[in-house]
Amino acid sequence: MNIFAILLATILFAASTTILAYNSEQDATNFASRKKSDALSPRVLIIGFGPSGMSFCHAIEVRRRELEKKGDLKALARLPLVSAFERDSTHGGVWKQRHNAYTTVGDDTSMYEGTWVNGAKELAEYFDYTFDE
Repeated sequence: MNIFAILLATILFAASTTILAYNSEQDATNFASRKKSDALSPRVLIIGFGPSGMSFCHAIEVRRRELEKKGDLKALARLPLVSAFERDSTHGGVWKQRHNAYTTVGDDTSMYEGTWVNGAKELAEYFDYTFDE
């Protein structure tokens, strides 16, 4: 099976389930009212808003804040407009608490709570949101 068939199957599966959309802009409902300059911005679509998708959006948001602080409008215009689609009712992917085949009824599991890091925890956390928070 080639990558295009896999991507098509993923999109069709996502379309047949409840999809929750996230957008890097403050209000996802203002999609139609974007500036004409936004038409030149690259577009990125994330399918499945788990740890990788959230990390990518966090990095884009940190960069956006840095560029706004500097007033670099050209670089801001080159930042991608990011949309993420998640079939579940909330974001988080494997980080979320949920029931699985190995838990009893009423027990929740979360990858994040049971994660062991082979190294300093400070290297695995976000600089603006630490494990202690």
